[in-house]
Amino acid sequence: MTGTRAGGPSPAAQITLHGTPEGFLGGCRSRGGCPYHRSSAFLTCVEAQLRSRAEFRYHRHPRGVPFRRDPAAPEGTMPAAPTSTRNRRSRTPQRPTARTSEVAPRLVQHGTEAGFVGGCQKDEDCSRGETGMSCREARNAARRRRARAAGIEQIAATVDAEDARSRLCELRACGLSLREIARRAAVGHTTVTNVATGVAKRVRVATHERLMSVLRTEV
Repeated sequence: MTGTRAGGPSPAAQITLHGTPEGFLGGCRSRGGCPYHRSSAFLTCVEAQLRSRAEFRYHRHPRGVPFRRDPAAPEGTMPAAPTSTRNRRSRTPQRPTARTSEVAPRLVQHGTEAGFVGGCQKDEDCSRGETGMSCREARNAARRRRARAAGIEQIAATVDAEDARSRLCELRACGLSLREIARRAAVGHTTVTNVATGVAKRVRVATHERLMSVLRTEV
């Protein structure tokens, strides 16, 4: 029996139309063996099968019509390619932006925290408000009020540590160590060391009084 196989008809008998996915499924799976090989107008059966799976526009191609290579095929032969998202975005009209010169200047209420946020951040440029404070001073005062309301303690006042440093030098010359001075003054050893070595430029008032009191009684 010529033209047939034991399992069914020959591949040539199964091919319905070249240049289509049906031709590929029918048995035309060689690009060189397809009649549309090297054709400038139509795709081969293999190319048509790949295009139908990879591109939606080829997937919707009418059955029984060979796939054209030219995307700009006549209407009814192959649907036009959809516009890409990138092109649609590029053609989207942009909203006009207001120019800086056209924006109305912001009114600043001097002597308030809002004035500082609005741009008045230098005392010499502030006309001050009814309280006599500049915008920067009003902003600092508002921050202190919020800190006290939140339970944050105020930072203790400090004084210059030069006097305590001089007395520490005198006491060390008398034979007392820094650890002994810290024990008698009930002050941390690290604090006493920082004062003696000049690392601490300022100390709290209570610490200064403790150091000076021990020095006066021990000298």
